[in-house]
Formats: sequence, structure tokens, C-alpha cells
Amino acid sequence: MNHSLIPIFGNKRVKALLATLVCCSAYFTYDGAVIAITAGTADWMGHAGALVFSLSSSTAIYLLWTAAPVAVSKLEVPLERVLGLCITFFSAFLIACLSSWLNVASIAGTAAIVFHMNVLLVEFEAVLEQRFTAIVSTKSLLPDLKQAQTLYLARRESEYRRGAYTGIPGPGSVEQLLQSLSDQFGTLEGSFAIELVRREGIAKQAREQLDVMRKVANAPGEPNVRMDNLAREADKLRALLSELDPRGLIKSLQRTLHAMPREVDLQSTSSRSSRGANAQRAALERIHGELIKTVGQFGAELAMLSKLPVPAVPAITRLNAIEAVIRYPLQHAPFWAGGIALDATPTVLLLYAMILMYVRGRAGLFDDASNDVTMKEAQVVLHALETIREARISREAMDRQHDELTGAPLLKDESNAKSD
Repeated sequence: MNHSLIPIFGNKRVKALLATLVCCSAYFTYDGAVIAITAGTADWMGHAGALVFSLSSSTAIYLLWTAAPVAVSKLEVPLERVLGLCITFFSAFLIACLSSWLNVASIAGTAAIVFHMNVLLVEFEAVLEQRFTAIVSTKSLLPDLKQAQTLYLARRESEYRRGAYTGIPGPGSVEQLLQSLSDQFGTLEGSFAIELVRREGIAKQAREQLDVMRKVANAPGEPNVRMDNLAREADKLRALLSELDPRGLIKSLQRTLHAMPREVDLQSTSSRSSRGANAQRAALERIHGELIKTVGQFGAELAMLSKLPVPAVPAITRLNAIEAVIRYPLQHAPFWAGGIALDATPTVLLLYAMILMYVRGRAGLFDDASNDVTMKEAQVVLHALETIREARISREAMDRQHDELTGAPLLKDESNAKSD
């Protein structure tokens, strides 16, 4: 078998090119190993370990690139060649697992960490907008509270002027209760409006704090330092977002409204006559029923508002470059392609050459032109040798064989030389 892959990959220039690629791979592998081992700290033991790992993995890569084609070229049996190709493929996969992901981390580096910080900013912004939307939705309670205040004020006027509840116009305990309920709804409406204004101000501060975090994430400098600064600013934003949770405000309003019917004393009468006392009790029961109905309407609306989605405040997750490229593989696809190609491209080329060698049955792809012999020419030579082996061959037969092989007539001096 013609092992013509051996001189190709044993060539000094080819070895020099492979050594250059190995050095490049070793550099990026070392840089990625430093990130993995030291976690961004200036630990000389970690750097030494990264150097040892880089040298060992690069040596393995160089051995695969130089030894695999030579070894597979020497295999004569087809089954052995297939097994050699499979082992080479598996070795290439192990190399990708060994160092390519570190190459990716080294190449991506700062970009991967900055991308992660911007993802966190997007998450914080989404939480801010959803919580602010939920706060704004509670504004629908303001006109309802105002309407309730106006309603009970109108009922108080009706009791005062016409005795709509007791049948006795003028001031009294029923008229005072209706005035008190109107004042309570008015107080609720005013305090609720003030609280909404305060929380809108908090939302504005949160947006300003989010802008500060964007500047920190995209500022120049060491990415790990920026991550620390971002975490500090994020704590301030988290405190603001916790105050934008509308559920506490809704529960407080629910408790206040549900307590109002219990404040109506059905046994409180100011009339000394039994007729007047009975009228007042009937009025109080009527007011109590109307108040329960009003509170029930608010309860249904508050229940709907309490079901609005309120996302949890995200936490700051610290990632190094390796963790970032693994967590966001699609977003760093070009870096993955580059890191893997640095180790895999020469291997793929060698595998391609060896597959061609196997398909052709010999390494004729890299043969010199002087060794190119067609099948037809080989058959002619074999036929000639078989003829020469025959003891009885005439001079004319030898001339004819010569003409068939060379395609030119035999010269006289050459003929004489052969006969001699």
C-alpha cells in the first residue's frame, strides 16, 4: 500500500503550520482555563494549573493532528481503517470537550458578561413595567370611591330634609351615620389618590435607577468590577420595586372596606319613644344592608385587581464568561463556532483526507505525477511480463511488445542491444 499521507503530514512546513495552530489554541485554552479555575482572582496557583491544563490539551491536539493520519495510513485491512477513522472521530470529539469550550469563553470574554448584565436589565425593566401597570390599574377605584362618597352624602341630605330612612326629618343618629360613612369614603378616596401619586413617583425613581444600571453595565473597565457595581445599584432598584407591589395596597383597602359594616351599631337608638326607636333600628338595618352591598361591589373589583400578574423582583446572578456562554449558547453561536473551529478545522481536513484514502483504497490523492499509472497501462505491463515469462519468444514478438508498451518502434541500435 502506498502510504502517501505520511510524507505530506511529515513535511516540515505542514508541521510548522500545525504547531502555529496549536499555539493559538493553547493561548485561548489557557485564558479560558484561568477564568474557570481562578474565577477572576489573581491566584498564581490557579494560573499555574491553567498553564498545565493548556499545555496538556495542546499536546493532545498536536498528537492527533500529526499521528492520526500516519497511523490510519498504515492500516492495510479495511476493517482496521474503519476502526481507525472511528477512533479519530471520537478523539476529535474529546478534544472539543477538552478545550473548545474554554476557547469560546476566552474569545467571548467581556462580551458574554456584558450580555448577561443586559439580560438582567431587561428582566428588571419588565418587572418595573408590569408592577407599574398593576398600580395604574388600581386607579379605577378612585371614581368608585368618589361615587360612594357622593351617594351617602346624598342619602344623608335626603334623611335630613325628608326623613327618607326614619320618616322624621332633621338631624339625628341616622343622619350622622350617613354623614360619617360619606366622610369615610371621602377619606379613603383621598388617601388612596395620595398613595397612587407616591407610587408613581417611586416608579419614576425606579426608571432613573434603571438608567444608572445601564450606564454601569456598558461602561468601560473590568467586567467583574462592573458586575459588582451593578449588584450594588440593583439592590437600590429592588427596594424601589418592592414598594411598587400593588397587592399590599389592595389588601389594606379590602380590610378597611370590610370593617365598615361592622361599625354600624344596629342597637344604637337616640329616640326615647318606642316608635322612634323602632324607626331608627329599621333605618340602621337598611343602611347596614346597603353598605354591605356597596362593600361587596368594591370587593368584586378588588378581587379582580388582586389577580393581576405581579412578577417577582429578579435577583442578580453573577456569572463568569464560561457560565455566560453556556447559559446563552444561541446568542454566542459565532463564538462557539470560532472556538470549536480553532481545534476542529485541521482535524476535519485530516479526516476528510483519510476518508478519501479509504474510499479509493490507497492514498493516491497525494501521490506524485511520476507514480500515476492508469489501470490500462498496468494491464499492458502485466500482459507483457506474462509473455516474457514464456521461454519461446521471437525477436519480432519482443519488438511488438515494446511497441505496445512505448507506442514507438524500436530503433536498430536498441534492437541490437536487446539481442546481445
